[in-house]
Amino acid sequence: MSGSSKILLGFILGGMMSVDMGGPFNKAAYVFGTASIAAGNYDIMAAVMIGGIFVFPVVGNAMMYLVALVIGTIVSTALLGLLKKKVA
Repeated sequence: MSGSSKILLGFILGGMMSVDMGGPFNKAAYVFGTASIAAGNYDIMAAVMIGGIFVFPVVGNAMMYLVALVIGTIVSTALLGLLKKKVA
């Protein structure tokens, strides 16, 4: 998987974790992340966990929900881009 595809995948999975508080999207992203760990690719799970971190401030406030979604996807994408392995 190249750098841009890892960033896109991290963006999608981080958004899936942020948008759904424990529902089916959240669980699907987490299962995909744990399967990637079993395959030896740790970058994807980093994006999944970062996307899940930014869910807690959204309870009861719709504007904070949108802010958390945007921040979660931006941070997970940035960290996935920083943590990617250099291909020689």
